[in-house]
Amino acid sequence: MGAGRRCQVLAEGQHWREAPLASVRAGQVFRLHEADGSPVLASDGATWRFRATSDATAVEGGEARVEAEPVPETDVERAAREGPGWWPGERRGRQSSRLRG
Repeated sequence: MGAGRRCQVLAEGQHWREAPLASVRAGQVFRLHEADGSPVLASDGATWRFRATSDATAVEGGEARVEAEPVPETDVERAAREGPGWWPGERRGRQSSRLRG
């Protein structure tokens, strides 16, 4: 892993949590970010989530390496990213029934 990269794993399939890359286990979904916050992308230039196909292993220099496959985004995620869509839990645009009159 490059210097300054951050790793996050998908916890309970619902939220991302910071974790050392060395703690990633086979089957876990994870993502990496560069030191500047930009996502690390797969070779297709679009996919930014990965599923570990092996447990992390230590390599020279104390860093870790994980064999992984890209996890494409879902249709819902794509629609939310591309449009002025709504995302579950987002309060934007909602009004209380008392305010509607």
